[in-house]
Amino acid sequence: MKRFVDMRKVLSYDEEPECPDFAWFDTITDRFEEHSGNMIWDSFQNFEADYKGNQIQRYRRLTPRWALHD
Repeated sequence: MKRFVDMRKVLSYDEEPECPDFAWFDTITDRFEEHSGNMIWDSFQNFEADYKGNQIQRYRRLTPRWALHD
């Protein structure tokens, strides 16, 4: 199962986040996903550019609205 992970507070150390950082966690492999050498993205558009699979619509459905915008 894919899990969307909000990394804003994790990466900003409780400061106001500068960008909507997020990652994907795979509960089957128990690892963060890596696509095109990246594990964290600041926009869904950047994730979409890195993703080379055929399930982009699945990821889009799992992504909160705040992360879908640049």
